Amino acid sequence: MRFLGRTCLIVLSWLPAVSTQRDGSSVIGSDQPLIASPGEDVILPCHITPRLSAVDMEVRWYRESFKIPVHLYEDRRDQTDVQDSDYRGRTALSRLGLQEGILSEPEKPPSL
Repeated sequence: MRFLGRTCLIVLSWLPAVSTQRDGSSVIGSDQPLIASPGEDVILPCHITPRLSAVDMEVRWYRESFKIPVHLYEDRRDQTDVQDSDYRGRTALSRLGLQEGILSEPEKPPSL
């Protein structure tokens, strides 16, 4: 496996998602909880500022366990084999968005 040198970590939590990298760029997410009814699609807002391509980065969305991601983009592709089974086939990242540093992910919450 090739290491790309950069990793963007997105933690799905109630805490504001702001992380500053060594190069001065920041990963920015929502500072407010996102509320949806079961079965609704949700876009989890997240982007890199200043604008920076994330095509060659690792983008990992996760909830409780870093090792079991909700979504993992690495080596320029989605890594569905390690994805949390509750989210398999239900998450996506925009390839065009990644070029612009947009890490937003549509998510459909698990059925209750």
